[in-house]
Amino acid sequence: NTLPFLLFGHAHAQLRIALELGFTGSFPEAFNVARMAVESTYQAHKLLAHPELAPVWFKRDRGQTERDKFTMAFDAGKTKSYAELGLGDLHRDWTNFSEWSHPSVTSLNQRFTPEMVHYFETDPRKKALNIYSLIFAAHKIENALFRAFASRLKLDYGLETKRIGFAKTANKMRLKLVKKFNLKPPGSTTGSRIVLVQF
Repeated sequence: NTLPFLLFGHAHAQLRIALELGFTGSFPEAFNVARMAVESTYQAHKLLAHPELAPVWFKRDRGQTERDKFTMAFDAGKTKSYAELGLGDLHRDWTNFSEWSHPSVTSLNQRFTPEMVHYFETDPRKKALNIYSLIFAAHKIENALFRAFASRLKLDYGLETKRIGFAKTANKMRLKLVKKFNLKPPGSTTGSRIVLVQF
């Protein structure tokens, strides 16, 4: 399980960097790094479920044939593969982060207005909701790691206390954001129709 564990560690580092970028307001860059964190998590789970794919993963940079084998094993049918691994929600994050970070109408709208180029997002509402999206994705990645190594991690009572504490704190912040920015469920005729999912 060394390679999957290293990939989870890679995802952790990427999330830390994504959050640092998010707090500066550099969201296209933050979402791009967060997308890679989700991908690292997916590959870790894929290797835990199919350890026979480890040689394919290690050899992917040796030539086109090896890269094609990697693509077939890890990238083909990615939506279905994520779902089979219990990572369907993370695939939606991966899709959103890709859309928000790759050159697209959505990503350009975050950076440009007719008046200027916005290197950093300064609108408090947009910053808060985007950071929430990053933190919620990090929460799902942490849950994926915990499930993968639950037989050992569940014995760490201190860790469980921290996990419960985090969820409680995050949900308190969710309620504050809902109130502060007047967020309403889709279909509501008042307020901003955005859902902040509970942790």
